[in-house]
This record gives sequence, structure tokens and C-alpha cells, in this order.
Amino acid sequence: METARPADLLISILPSVCILWLMLLLLLLFYPLLEPTFFYGEVCRWFRKMVQPKINMMNKDDFFLFHKLYIAWSQDPWERDAFYIREAFLAGPTSYNVIMEITCTRSSYELVAIKKAYHSLFKTNLDEDVARYITSAEIEHKLLTALVRGYRDEGSVVNEKHANSDALTIYSVLSVPENPLLDDYVVMILASRSILHIKSVLRHYQETTGSSLYDELGTTYPIMKDTLQCLCSPSSYFCKVIEAAMQVPGEANETRKEDLARVIVTRADVDMKNIKQEFYRKNGVTLSQRIFRTGSRNYIEFLSMLITMEEDTEIESVSN
Repeated sequence: METARPADLLISILPSVCILWLMLLLLLLFYPLLEPTFFYGEVCRWFRKMVQPKINMMNKDDFFLFHKLYIAWSQDPWERDAFYIREAFLAGPTSYNVIMEITCTRSSYELVAIKKAYHSLFKTNLDEDVARYITSAEIEHKLLTALVRGYRDEGSVVNEKHANSDALTIYSVLSVPENPLLDDYVVMILASRSILHIKSVLRHYQETTGSSLYDELGTTYPIMKDTLQCLCSPSSYFCKVIEAAMQVPGEANETRKEDLARVIVTRADVDMKNIKQEFYRKNGVTLSQRIFRTGSRNYIEFLSMLITMEEDTEIESVSN
């Protein structure tokens, strides 16, 4: 059964509301002549029959989540990112990955614009708020502070000797029973090296040690692994976030719904085609089909529209 859209619901309610106001006006005019309880009872019965079901339908359709999603899509990208970072600060450690993914997937120019938007909206400095809000763990504090404050090299030339040296440094740090993100040099590599350089570091690490750095990190250092993946393979990272948001079809909680919406809204006009291809390669079903399994809601329809904004490619070819 097709779900009514919010605009359709509002339009359908409008005549009923107008009639209600007219009846109330007549009630005021003829109140001295008529039995008050008669009109009051009729108005209440009419309201329960005609208006209340439509209002209930709007609630069931996650109208407010749809409204929040629409506002996020219509915002300036830098203001939207500033709002997401602010929400992550207030939500606590479970949302720190939002700060990481924004700082890892925006250029230095965009980060400067986000900081200006953040200051304009909240009258405070983003760099200072990192120190103010992220106090629960030294590891996250060091990494996120560096990612927010650092200006990443965006050059296209890689010094292979330096990349190999960085790979050896990471290997030596991982050899001791201490979190590598406590090492200032490792944090500096993640926060300031170019993406091409970090990809070269991963390759040198594989050639030198015979094992993948991703495998070495495993589940022991998740934020470092997520940071590397977000930098070097953003489509894989965002595909993972989307999959986690839809693990239980129809029963995703509000946080997971917002994770799904955030990824699609922020990547819709950036690299959604790559994310869709990666999702199909891993799951054998298109992202649009998978999203509709989570429920028939207005915000789901809007997300699907964002996903299909670009021309769909023959994604089946990636499975070969």
C-alpha cells in the first residue's frame, strides 16, 4: 500500500480545518440561541472522524524525521556539516565517528568553511569545542583534535621513501602493547599526510610485513581502522555505515535512521555512484531496493530520490 506524502496529507487536512474554523465561528455567533453541549459534541465527533486519523498517519510516517532530513538537504553543505559536528559533540562518544568522517572526507578549504559556519551558528570555536567536549578518552581526543586542526597535504606527488618510513614507524608502534594513536607521529600521519601518501603507506606496509594493516588493526583499534578506510576507500566506509544502519529491517532505531540519512544526504552529489556500486558488489542487491525493505516511510522515499539523482550505471558489471 502506497504511503501518503506529507504534502498530500497537509492538503487533505486543510479543507477539514477550514470547516472546523467555520463551525467554531458559527458556534460563537449562535451560541446564545442553541444548546452548547450539542455543538460541542458534534464538533468533537467530527474531529475524531475526519481529522485525527490524518494526524495519526503523519505521526506514523515519521513526519518529523522527514522534516529534519529535508532541512539537512536544503542547507548549505558547510552549515550542514557544522550542525552534524555539533550534534556529535552533544551525543557523546557513540557519535564521534561523525566528526572523523567529516574531517576525513572534506578538503582543507572545506574544513575552513565549516569552521567559519560553526562559529557563525554557535558563537564558539570548533577547535576549542573539540577540547571541551571530547574528554572521555585520550585516544579519540588526540586523533579528532588533530583531524579538526590539521591541514592535510593535497599534493599529487608521493615520496615513496617517506611513505616506506611511515609504514615502518606504524609497524614498530603496533609491535608494542600500546594503542598506536597514543603515538604523536602516527596521529600526525593520519591527520596531515595526503591521501595518496597514506595509500602508499598501506602498500609499503603490506610489502614489508606481508600482512594488511587493516587486518593488523582488526577490532583492537577501530577508530584508527575507520579513519584509514574513510581516507583511502570512502565508498567502502560509507557502505559499511549504511549496512550497519539497516541490519534489522523495519526495526532500526532513531540513531541508525539518522546515520543512514546523514550518509545519503552528504554523499548524494559527491560519490553516491561509487557507494551504490560497492553496496551492490557486497550484497547482490541495489541500495534502493534494500532501503525500501526498512519500511514504507516518507523519509525512505526521499532518501531513495537522493540515491537515484544520478544516472544509474550498469552496476551488475562490478559483480563479475
